[in-house]
Amino acid sequence: MSKIATFALVGCGRVFEGTLRNLLPVAYPIKSLSKEEVEKCLCYEPQSFRQEAASASGTGVSLADAKNAVAAMLANSAPDAPPAPVQSAKTPCAEPIDPDCILYQLTTNTDLDVEAVRMIRRKCRFRDIPLLVVTSYADLPRARSLISHGANETVVFPCNPEQLKKKVLSALDPVGTRMPVITKVINPYISATVDLLGTMAGLHAEKRDVFLKKNYRLFGDISAIMSLTGKVEGQVVVCFEEKLAREVVARIMSSRPEDLTKDELKEGIGEVVNIVAGNAKAALSTTEYTHQIGLPTVVFGQGHELSHPGNAPCIVVIFEVDGQPLAVLVSMTVTG
Repeated sequence: MSKIATFALVGCGRVFEGTLRNLLPVAYPIKSLSKEEVEKCLCYEPQSFRQEAASASGTGVSLADAKNAVAAMLANSAPDAPPAPVQSAKTPCAEPIDPDCILYQLTTNTDLDVEAVRMIRRKCRFRDIPLLVVTSYADLPRARSLISHGANETVVFPCNPEQLKKKVLSALDPVGTRMPVITKVINPYISATVDLLGTMAGLHAEKRDVFLKKNYRLFGDISAIMSLTGKVEGQVVVCFEEKLAREVVARIMSSRPEDLTKDELKEGIGEVVNIVAGNAKAALSTTEYTHQIGLPTVVFGQGHELSHPGNAPCIVVIFEVDGQPLAVLVSMTVTG
């Protein structure tokens, strides 16, 4: 059973709030917030090791055990300082908000909805907080369009109470039932990313968190995807916010971030992950996990879905680089 979860309701009506309070266990905190409160007080706090175990079917290995194995592997890879909450100095808040799930009520203004969803997702700083959009059936297409801006799912209300409860609680569970945590494969990709940022861009990446993702959707403004085939099948993705992506590429190209065109940014990030993939592949060439890497794919925007062969889990490592978040996602399985 999952740990006690905190739900943040942003702009939700009293009827929806009352319904949810009646459906969820009494111990689950529910906070009704305005958009302004979320913008000022939503904070990042690493969640590793706080989620209780959920059995992985067919393997006898729990998700918590896998998380601990990945965390131990990462802890041995670099002596980074322990994670600490990150808050903007410009928006101090006496009572930081640290929810496990956010439900946002769709308004009648599409532009405001897009702005709000983007703000909430950015304030999460790559932490995997499910963002569900509450909508009427008539506005469902408009609500679904917000997935490309950072939302995870839509919730139609009014609806069957049990269906609502199931949808809200299932958003908290990590995806993937198979548990191939292949540290020998994951670690070289993590190390190659950190090394490249340091040697080519002069940027230090500090590890902040490790967790199992609750869904397969990518987060971030720009995602560089490496596909793996052979004895290991899956994908490794490096996710950037645009500001950091521009900073990295500009440093490598000896240019200014604001001078980069979209094509130059895409080409630069593609080359970055191409080098990461090449270095990681070379490190694995003498192991039993040899594999091939396809040409990197660079996508802009949110809402894209990570390939997940064999219903594999998605492991996320979050770094802080020059005060900005960067995430490396790994979803893979052994094919033979």
